[in-house]
Amino acid sequence: MPLGIYDLHRHLGVYAHSPEIWNTYHLHFKKSCIAWLASGVSTDNQHHPSDRRFFPELKALRDYLPIAEKEGYAPRQEFVNDVREILFDVATILDRIIGSTALILHSEGTTRPRTPARPEFLSSTVYIPPAFLAANPEAHMDIARIVQAYIETVGVLTVNTWTTNAMRQRWPLNSHLTSSLPTANYIRPELIIPDPKQVGSSVYIFRGRPAGSLDATPTIAVTPPDPIVASPTASGDGREESYSQDVLNLITEIEHNHVLMMEIQELRGHVTFLEDSLIQTQSALASREATHNTECAQFQRSISSLQHQHQLHRASAITSSTSVSRAPENAGPPSYASSSQLFTPTKSRTLNSPRSAPAVLPSKSEIALPLTIAYLEDLPMADLQPVCLMIRRVAPTKWYEELATLGYEGDAVQGLLDVLTEDLGL
Repeated sequence: MPLGIYDLHRHLGVYAHSPEIWNTYHLHFKKSCIAWLASGVSTDNQHHPSDRRFFPELKALRDYLPIAEKEGYAPRQEFVNDVREILFDVATILDRIIGSTALILHSEGTTRPRTPARPEFLSSTVYIPPAFLAANPEAHMDIARIVQAYIETVGVLTVNTWTTNAMRQRWPLNSHLTSSLPTANYIRPELIIPDPKQVGSSVYIFRGRPAGSLDATPTIAVTPPDPIVASPTASGDGREESYSQDVLNLITEIEHNHVLMMEIQELRGHVTFLEDSLIQTQSALASREATHNTECAQFQRSISSLQHQHQLHRASAITSSTSVSRAPENAGPPSYASSSQLFTPTKSRTLNSPRSAPAVLPSKSEIALPLTIAYLEDLPMADLQPVCLMIRRVAPTKWYEELATLGYEGDAVQGLLDVLTEDLGL
């Protein structure tokens, strides 16, 4: 289902066989779309807005075409005028097809800034068939009184209700924009029924008068005037109304400019606040980044110092271990078994072979076995701690068996014994 006029336009599309039909009758299509969307709303049982506020349609129109945005103001007013014109168009065709007489009075809730809610400052847009006015001049005063009574009651109450709802919404009413009150309506005393809004129109703008000013006015019987025929040159009688309408349009534009200025000032203040917040945030981030960089630099220096100390300690330990493990050149053979006996697997010995006591080896730390460490790093089971424990606790004659117990097999055992012999100077 289309959601708006734009969607309805897209749904209707353009006639392929006559691509100019949309451009030629776009106003008709536009109003038909509005009528399509408005169909059935008079019986939808949604006539009471919640919490005595505006209807959601008003909020939707303001949100989609914000009144404070210049590019949204003109389309918004155009849309409102289109809806009002559809109302009068439908009333006109209704009177024509059944010969009836409709009287439609419409009063807006908005006014010029600082306009008091009094009838002499308000107006009402009225539909009435021109043929009825021309044929029944004796009814002119009664019609004027009906409209005046409508402005005094419904018009004033509508303005008060709109103002109250706007204050609940915290909308700016711009009461401070003008230094003096607007001027009350000026109406010629003899003018009972105003001229049409434009030549050939069935719409009239009735200006409100002071309350009760038409109550004591006698009914004036006049000869029915000739019907007014629409003509491009027949605008003399409507010159004053046309001028008044131009003045009202100018006042509306001035009010809109004032609203824009207020919105601009408010937005500038908000932008200034955001800029200040951004500067404070950037300063805080810069301070935090500097602190973080300082902490990282200190941590890196600490790590570098520890690594340097570890390297010095390792080099010193290797030098000390090598000097201790090397025997003097004139020293005799070690007290433990010879190398041939050392690398003979234990399983080849007889049960009666004599066991030599384990020799007392010099204290060896992990860092004093550089070749062993390098060799173990190439093996899947690179664990130096069991090898060190084996050196301290097991005699060299049992190292082959012990390494096999630890999980080393074949060439790995022989290679490990070779590097151990070289590291320990055996």
